[in-house]
Amino acid sequence: MGIPASTRAAAAPRPTARARFASGLPLLVLVVLAGCSWSPGWQRPDDPRDLVTDLADDGSLARGLAHPDAAVRRVAARALGRLPAADHVSGMLASANTEADAGVLSEMCFTLGQWRAQEAGAFLVRMAEHRDPGVRAAAVLALGKLGDDSRTPRLVAALGDDDPRVRQAAALGLFRLDGRRYDHERRATPEQLKTRDAALARAALQDPDEGVRWRAAYALSHSRERPGLVTVLGRCARDEATPLARLFALRGLASLDERGRKAALPEARRLLDDGDPRVALEAARVVATLGGFAEAHELTADASPHVRALALDALRLRALDRGEEPVESPPGTAWEGLLVTTARELGRSDDSEVVRREALALLTALAARHADGTSTASWTDDPTSLDPRAQLAAAGRAARETLLRSPDPRDRARLARLVTDDELDDRDLLEVLLDDSNPSVVAAALGSLGNLAPATLQFERERLEAALRHGDPAVRATAAEVAKPLVDDGVAPPWLVTGVARALDELELLPTEERLEMEEARAQLAAALGLPTLDPVPPAEPGRGPLLDRLVAERKAAAGDPAPEVVLETTRGDITLRLDRVGAPRHVESFLELADDGFYDGLDIHRVVPNFVVQGLDPRHDGWGTGGRRVPDEFGPTPYVTGTLGMPHAGSPHTGGCQIFITHVPTPHLDGAYTAFGQVVDGLDVVGRLEIGDVIERVRRVDGPLGGRAGDDLF
Repeated sequence: MGIPASTRAAAAPRPTARARFASGLPLLVLVVLAGCSWSPGWQRPDDPRDLVTDLADDGSLARGLAHPDAAVRRVAARALGRLPAADHVSGMLASANTEADAGVLSEMCFTLGQWRAQEAGAFLVRMAEHRDPGVRAAAVLALGKLGDDSRTPRLVAALGDDDPRVRQAAALGLFRLDGRRYDHERRATPEQLKTRDAALARAALQDPDEGVRWRAAYALSHSRERPGLVTVLGRCARDEATPLARLFALRGLASLDERGRKAALPEARRLLDDGDPRVALEAARVVATLGGFAEAHELTADASPHVRALALDALRLRALDRGEEPVESPPGTAWEGLLVTTARELGRSDDSEVVRREALALLTALAARHADGTSTASWTDDPTSLDPRAQLAAAGRAARETLLRSPDPRDRARLARLVTDDELDDRDLLEVLLDDSNPSVVAAALGSLGNLAPATLQFERERLEAALRHGDPAVRATAAEVAKPLVDDGVAPPWLVTGVARALDELELLPTEERLEMEEARAQLAAALGLPTLDPVPPAEPGRGPLLDRLVAERKAAAGDPAPEVVLETTRGDITLRLDRVGAPRHVESFLELADDGFYDGLDIHRVVPNFVVQGLDPRHDGWGTGGRRVPDEFGPTPYVTGTLGMPHAGSPHTGGCQIFITHVPTPHLDGAYTAFGQVVDGLDVVGRLEIGDVIERVRRVDGPLGGRAGDDLF
């Protein structure tokens, strides 16, 4: 289960996998389509509640839009946004045209944006001029989600709104209309684009509201390249009052063409000592990637383990991908090579497990590259030689053995990823990793089979077929990922297509608790076949009254204790979370139940992407665990800012489980796509220090509000 770091642009249209199967496997695919129903359970096997399929649409939500109580209409409008649009858009618009309550209209705007309902464009434009600023902000955000940049002038006008909430929404709306991550037709005229660029630049550099400035900088940092962008981002990088503007400007410059990257480097050097650790980290990333070798190497001595790790990662990739030769000793340095010396020292004695792991990976990959004849420099196997390449070879062998023999499966999985990423070519080692006792290691190694040509894949048939039938979700899902590009390109051998289809069908025969753990594998298998997302099916038994009545009852119950607080007692310090029971009652119920049962105590952080998120509380410790439950999506308008608590999912509806993630910085591309159900109110510095392997020793409730501080950048 995870959260994407970015959204891939859609590929060019091509025949669907289902169409290609029509001539060869019609019966099998029809069986898969007909037989793969999903009825996830909830909580314990003896608990009759099924809160996922309990959300099946029974028509009460649409009828609820006409309820005389505005509070009920708000619940109905929000809940509809968690269901497919289907036939609801026209009914929503009909109700919206006679709606007078601002709160209901805001919820309707949010839902229409979630649906990306193009036919709602005219209505949203009207709402963008509503007297209530909350409605205007919701409408502007929704317009951005429609992917129709002919609406650009309306969003540009909103950048001049009197209310900062509307201006913030306008900046993010323009990000969605122009951002590189969004693939839709661009129809704005050159003159409209020129006006938009000027308006965003003014907002980023001159708006009195800090939240508007960083959002405008964020929009600019994701924009397609155009004249003047480098200059504007360079000025944003000098906004002394807005750390997030500096961070996003720096990130944007580094993602542009050569001129942008040249501008990014001096700004990054200047910001290495920035008072905000997130800005300093982003600056270190740019220097390690774009600066000189000596500069990147110097960062391996930084006080922050996140910086040391990213510096080692950058040095490894530079040496492998760019063909740089950093193993040569600069004049006056140790004879065995500056990089080899540093990596060996960090691999032996660094305080951070993550840094040690990356140092060992660097030594292993570099030794393999220079040992396979790709380097023109000479070296010998004699470990006593003064040749730095001989020292690298010896150090690489030792590093590889350290990773391979480690009791920590994360070390062995790191070694497996070197093989999968083609940084290490060793068939014997791959066989050892594929036979590892830990499924996360096997899954990491299995990905290497995706590098094989279709003809060569025949020799791995037995292993792949076994992986598709494997009882572990990580192994089965990775096997599906290996198959997917071959199926997409129409070159998959029939036995592989058959194996994927059978594996998907077999999941329906598993007991409910096992099927819950296999949901992500199920999604990957369906994707490999080119099938549409397989949603949970309605429950076999009728619900306990109309769905709307149940949701309204939940909302009323939540009002009695709308924001319970919990403390995560970690090995780095305490983090206080204020939960949002009103916006996400079922997520909060699930989280508190697990916390009260002691389920979370002793679990760890298994994923850290600095300046993005930390993720953890997985009983498997690898991101594939669910805790035996599924929590229904409760998407809402709450934005992902610094310290927002979110629920990872498997990429298909209602697949949240027991895990959590917390954002390091605002991540607007997650808004409305992942359930946000809380906020850090104390301990943001602890969140920033968390590393992979750090333990959540205890999760406890707080009796009464702590009155914690939410942080200076939560806008």
